[in-house]
Amino acid sequence: MFFRFEQYRDFVDKARAIGITVPIIPGLKPLVSKKQILTVPSAFHVSIPAELVGLIEDARTKEQAFANGVRYLAQLVEKLIDYGVPGIHVFTMGQGRAAKALLETVFSGRR
Repeated sequence: MFFRFEQYRDFVDKARAIGITVPIIPGLKPLVSKKQILTVPSAFHVSIPAELVGLIEDARTKEQAFANGVRYLAQLVEKLIDYGVPGIHVFTMGQGRAAKALLETVFSGRR
């Protein structure tokens, strides 16, 4: 699980440099609420970019926070697809609405 394209790219580069050739599938969790910004880092030992934190924390409504989180992750998915990832694993963790919104956002822009 990560939230910056460079984290995935650098991980793959290091893995390839030491001879790992299996597909490395990125895992993404749509973060769409202030609660997730607080709980996900400690639960999964990940860092969240300041840009994403700001988009969620500065939102005036829960709906705006949701939309901002989805939009941020959709842009990350676009970068990953352009990079040629073998697939993308979307962590739903009981948040199917956010995963659905993410996929709808990504695929509406790819038609």
